[in-house]
Amino acid sequence: MTPVNSGDALAAPLVSIVIPCYNRPVLSVDLIHSLWNLDFDFTLLEIIVCDNASIDDTPKVLLALAEQSPCPMKVLFNATDRGPAGARNRAVQEARGEFLAFVDTDCRVHPQWLNRLLGSFDDKVAFVAGAVLNKPEQKIVFFSRLKPGVAQEHPTYPTENIMYRHSIWKQFGGFDERLCFRNILGRPNECADVDLAWRILEAGFERRFCADAIVYHEVEPQKLKNWLAEPFRLFVVPALVRRHPRLRERMLYRRFFFYPGSIRFYVACLLLPVAFYFLHFWGVLAVALGFLLLRLLKRTLVDRKSSYSTAQWLLLLGRQLVMSSALIYGSIRFRCLVL
Repeated sequence: MTPVNSGDALAAPLVSIVIPCYNRPVLSVDLIHSLWNLDFDFTLLEIIVCDNASIDDTPKVLLALAEQSPCPMKVLFNATDRGPAGARNRAVQEARGEFLAFVDTDCRVHPQWLNRLLGSFDDKVAFVAGAVLNKPEQKIVFFSRLKPGVAQEHPTYPTENIMYRHSIWKQFGGFDERLCFRNILGRPNECADVDLAWRILEAGFERRFCADAIVYHEVEPQKLKNWLAEPFRLFVVPALVRRHPRLRERMLYRRFFFYPGSIRFYVACLLLPVAFYFLHFWGVLAVALGFLLLRLLKRTLVDRKSSYSTAQWLLLLGRQLVMSSALIYGSIRFRCLVL
């Protein structure tokens, strides 16, 4: 089923906004309303949403939004959850715009978002990425799922705020759905957006970054198990680095470490067994060494300006263990070392 609202235009639009969606009825309303508030000629715009087999009220909410939209809006439905890459590819098949603007349902766009992305193009530019900031009205708590702010160009070029020339997107075959994997919670985990951007860059095309083309990202509160498990999604990083070796220089610390503090973490993990081994010989020395190593881990995991309790930084230690385990697992699975 592909409903199209009554405002559908006959002429091809300049921009097609592409949105994947899964189980986000409230956030979808916030995003679509922000798109309706764009300072843009709606006769040059269309919105295409692809729902990934949501099991809540999201499909009904999307259909209602399509009926109210002041610009053409299509809603597509996948029979199964194909992951964000699959939803975006399906939506682009219906897109008619010269430019493809990608954004996610947990975002809200600035009124000048499209104008500023479009204004950054010239004949040599294949895609333009914009800034991603947290929604300003939301409070950050310890268990928040934070999207790192992208106020400057980032080598991952995330699809929550990026615009491609449609012709270039087609030339490179869109998003590679083979780079969509399931995480330990069963949800799709992908890096197809990073892969597409780098395939285009490695072919010699140019890109731009527009800091004024702003998208605001949801600050999502999480349950403890989800908060602890979230870093496991990083197991895909070795797959990316194997495909695009230049990412070692652009994204990793000293070419092998995802996070600068990880070096101290791995050193501490190697030394702790040594301390326990010698416990029956030099107990006092071993305990002192263990204390120093824990202090070292705390410096690695906790910002000096933060006032985390002991329990909180131990939870951060748990997340670090999950992240390191994920990267080691990914390194073995994809045969590419990233720590």
